Amino acid sequence: MKLELGRDLTTTRDHWWWRPGWREGRRMATFHVTMERAEEIHALARAVAPVLDTLPEIGPVPLEGLHLTMNGVGFTDDVAEAQLEEISRRVFDGLADLPHGPLVCGSLLVELESVMVADAHAVWLDPLCALQRSVIDDVLGPREWGEFWPHVTLGYCTGKAPAADIVDALLPVLPTGPLVVEDPLVTLMELGRDRKVYEWEVLRQASIGG
Repeated sequence: MKLELGRDLTTTRDHWWWRPGWREGRRMATFHVTMERAEEIHALARAVAPVLDTLPEIGPVPLEGLHLTMNGVGFTDDVAEAQLEEISRRVFDGLADLPHGPLVCGSLLVELESVMVADAHAVWLDPLCALQRSVIDDVLGPREWGEFWPHVTLGYCTGKAPAADIVDALLPVLPTGPLVVEDPLVTLMELGRDRKVYEWEVLRQASIGG
């Protein structure tokens, strides 16, 4: 596995600023790929966490919070229950048509607001993203989607710190080969971030392929 520093990155910044639309107590309906049964990710997270605990302005993600961000549906006070139910049904019904295969991650990346497992590939990732976006657009109306950049965050920055110091500290725990995740889960959730940690209630969940 490679260990990389974000392009031209010298100093981290706090991840937990309030992004547009977010406020304390507000929840978002969103799709993630979650890692409850992904022991491969858990092992790396357990190795990385003590290292991050020794560094200023960064904190590890708890095992139950490990996820690969997919696509947001919308804030729960903006999306009608019937709309969310239709999106859920159509996306989860479509999982059976996706190809099967492991999630393979090739690098550990230090970025502006986080430390993440990146260079993530799976035969089902892009089709899953396309399925979710197509259904959401059909039910809620077309929107402008950003670039899909799959990754799993292991630690979030809480302020300014030298990024190169994080890279140096992580070198001793870097895996020798790529990370292979055999059993991630597709999860529709209500997501919150009030306590500077991502917390969620699972609305529906299934393995890749349904």
